Amino acid sequence: MQHIAIFRQPFFDMILSGEKTIESRWSMKKVAPYGKVKIGDELL
Repeated sequence: MQHIAIFRQPFFDMILSGEKTIESRWSMKKVAPYGKVKIGDELL
């Protein structure tokens, strides 16, 4: 499955370098993409 991801600096470079493995936002409600992104999915 493909997903669109929007990252800001410095997090974009940190993810590409492997320093950071995930960027997430916490919410009281579980809305997409919660539970939709899986290993092997493509992030655009």
